[in-house]
Amino acid sequence: MNRSVIISSSIRSSNFISHKIKLDFSPNHSLFCIFPSFFSTDHRPFPDYSPKKPTIRDTELVNRITTVIKQRRSESLRKVLKSYESSFKTDHFIWVLMNIKNDYRLCLDFFDWACLRREPNLESRCIVIQLAVASKDAKMAHELMRDSWEKSSFDACHSFKHFFERLIYTYKDWGSNSMVFDIFFQVLVEIGMLSEARKVIDKMLNYGLVISVDSRNLYLSHLSNDVDGLKCALGVFVEFLKLGVHWNTMSHNIVIHVLCRLGKVREAHSLMVMMEIRGCMPDVVSYSTIIDGYCHGNELQIVMRLIEEMQIKGLKPNPFTYNSIILLLCKSEKLVDAERVLREMMSQRIVPDNVVYTTLINGFCKIGNFAAACRLFDEMQRLRIAPDLVTCTAIVCGLCQIGKISDADDLFKEMQSKGLIPDEVTYTALIDGYCKVGKMKEAFSLHNRMVEIGLTPNVVTYTTLADGLCKQGELETANELLHEICRKGIELNLCTYNSLLNGLCKAGNIAQAVKLMEDMEVGEFNPDTVTYTTLMDAYCKLGEMDKAYELLRRMLDKGLQPTIVTFNVLMNGFCLSGMLDEGEKLLCWMLEKGIMPNVTTYNSLMKQYCIRNNMRSTTDIYKGMCARGVMPDENTYNILIRGHSRARNMKEAWYLHKEMVGRGFKLTVGSYNALIKGFVKKKKFAEAMELFEEMRREGLVADKELYSIFADIRYDEGNLDMTLELCDEVIETCLMTFEMPTSPSVGTLLMAYFMRDKLYIQSNPVHKKVPVLIHGDKPVCESLVIVEYIDEVWSSGPSILPSDPYDRATARFWAAYVDEKWFKSFTGTARVEGEEKAALLEQVREGLALLEEAFPKSSKGKDFFGGDQLGYLDLALGCHLAWVRVSETVNGIKLIHEATTPHLAKWAEKFCAHSAVKDVMPQTEKLLEFYKEISTKIKAAASTQN
Repeated sequence: MNRSVIISSSIRSSNFISHKIKLDFSPNHSLFCIFPSFFSTDHRPFPDYSPKKPTIRDTELVNRITTVIKQRRSESLRKVLKSYESSFKTDHFIWVLMNIKNDYRLCLDFFDWACLRREPNLESRCIVIQLAVASKDAKMAHELMRDSWEKSSFDACHSFKHFFERLIYTYKDWGSNSMVFDIFFQVLVEIGMLSEARKVIDKMLNYGLVISVDSRNLYLSHLSNDVDGLKCALGVFVEFLKLGVHWNTMSHNIVIHVLCRLGKVREAHSLMVMMEIRGCMPDVVSYSTIIDGYCHGNELQIVMRLIEEMQIKGLKPNPFTYNSIILLLCKSEKLVDAERVLREMMSQRIVPDNVVYTTLINGFCKIGNFAAACRLFDEMQRLRIAPDLVTCTAIVCGLCQIGKISDADDLFKEMQSKGLIPDEVTYTALIDGYCKVGKMKEAFSLHNRMVEIGLTPNVVTYTTLADGLCKQGELETANELLHEICRKGIELNLCTYNSLLNGLCKAGNIAQAVKLMEDMEVGEFNPDTVTYTTLMDAYCKLGEMDKAYELLRRMLDKGLQPTIVTFNVLMNGFCLSGMLDEGEKLLCWMLEKGIMPNVTTYNSLMKQYCIRNNMRSTTDIYKGMCARGVMPDENTYNILIRGHSRARNMKEAWYLHKEMVGRGFKLTVGSYNALIKGFVKKKKFAEAMELFEEMRREGLVADKELYSIFADIRYDEGNLDMTLELCDEVIETCLMTFEMPTSPSVGTLLMAYFMRDKLYIQSNPVHKKVPVLIHGDKPVCESLVIVEYIDEVWSSGPSILPSDPYDRATARFWAAYVDEKWFKSFTGTARVEGEEKAALLEQVREGLALLEEAFPKSSKGKDFFGGDQLGYLDLALGCHLAWVRVSETVNGIKLIHEATTPHLAKWAEKFCAHSAVKDVMPQTEKLLEFYKEISTKIKAAASTQN
């Protein structure tokens, strides 16, 4: 028998199975079952059909119509029967059908002709439906029945009663094919008349007929689509079992899904066992549904047993199965295992969807393995699996967690350019990132943008902002913010108070934090485990373990259960206080009580043992952690690598490095420094050099000692270029000041710079500075001179200088003004403050006003100083535009603006958009970030010298 039900299973964020029923109208489809064993043999008979008797005149008309449509059947009935239209009535239609009912095609054509004149009555339509079913054209019968129902002018219950009565009345003499009632049942289910469909089941039992299993599955499926219908579906299933009516595998799958939706997963599992006893073999959908139910209950061990059972039975997991398992493993923070399942899934040529990737990406971000998250993000794009808003939001959160706010902001903008509109969650994630790095101005700017585009910041958004202000020590501002949101009608929650308390603790205001908790106790928000744990953490970091213990006792007295975070806070406190024995006792106590420590618990202990250079105890703890199924994270590897490197256990350190890279983790700067120095001490310079170059490729800055070591090595090798490159990095990162050398390595650096300075002096003996262009053996000095030299030597294209002598002299005059006077005032603003800065800024504005006046004359009404194309003066001024924008941002002013310098504003826009410029013009955001970083380092270096 051809199966007629298809269940399409897919996983989405709500994790449900949708049962889509597809009915098969093939002629060999068996729709009815008769069960004489429990149905009475004297069941109700179908009535005889007794139509109205025609008159002699009616009979003559019917015979003429019958004869003409049979003889001229190749012609259009509209043409053939045109002369009969005026005298044709509804009764004539039925009488003619009685004469031609053995010719199904002719009956349909005649029905179509009759419908053009007037809508046939219900009896006529039911007769045609009976003929269609008898001719095995179930699809037509379905269409006629549904069309009739949708056009009915009766109320639903009245229509159902009449329709069913007409089907019963016309059944015996017009086809006697019981499939007609099955189709009627299907239509009722499809249009949502489930109670009427149930009545059909009961009425058909009176006639000794049972609706087909496929139609009953359709009924079960529609019942289970509604939450209120779930229990009803179970009732129907059980009732029919008691009557002895058989269900098939698909029926059991629907009911298994219903039980899982009701949270009765174990009952669903029992039903799957029972269905096999009844002769219905569970299929992959049966197992997948049960597995998904256990996954939602975090029953990993049972899930694994079911997977093994599937494999024994030769059933291959489908996408839904894999999705459920991956989701459960991610929830259990077993991300490595989850990715292993993903690889197995792909090896079976099952293509994962964006939900699977998003689940994994979000999981890796939450445990801090952002490298793995990025790798999966890149992989899904290579596979052309489009990331959605949830995916991108997860990556934004991950970037913010590791402090890469600039990259998070870039992705945020890229999302918008691709049509993904960030929601409140995305904005809040980025706001949280800015708050964590102390960029409160940018955080509030994002908040304002949210409001402008119609998004409503919620309590989480404001809690994040308040937390950021607290961490910056701006407690009064945070309080004002919270009062403001209360005035807006947004109710503060416990998380808000916990964030405020956390901010007070971070700012060192423990007394105020204690007062806030006391206020919470007398108010409507009772402190929870997070509140107590936050305050305990503050006491632990101060080394006041007695007060931390007292808080723990109070928490337990109130019936609050400590979380793993609470125990980790205590463990960290013991370790920071040097009480490692107490820490180990706490670990043993947790294990005895069945409280599973997480990786953070073990990391705290291992870190302190590494600091004490006790690598034997560290290794024992690490092995115990792995034996209990706790997977190491990025911090674990960095702790172990630093410890082994300092203890000169380089073989172990190198192995751990390779293992962590294989798992997608990255070394920190401190770990690189320790590992490289360890190899240097062991005289393994090749390994040390490989790691140093790897570190530089990652964009990480080594310490001054390492730069000195490798500068010596490169200098001894005679590789002056690489030595100078290292020197540049040292100066750029402010790792070295220009005092007298105190070591051979620093001497090497200064020697390299001396040699380079000697070359500069030889090439530019007048100004003794860069830039210098050395073409062949000939030095060319000064920026503007170099530009003119290049223009004249490589003269294949148009010249950047005007052909007219006067215009050329004018361009040179203004370029010299920009280079020698305006630029000095502009750069001077970065080195001074107060009145001096204000005076220099005024000079900058005056210079721009002069250039604004000169632009129309130089451009002659065109886009650039050079006319239609970029010219000499365009290059002289345009090269400073990126820094002008940085200055505007830093100083909160506008130097080039449509209101004050309209010509220069339009020129600047067109200059930056020019094809020769747009790809090389630095991005303002990145240049601003660089400026702040360099300013911070310069100030730090200055304070160190002072």
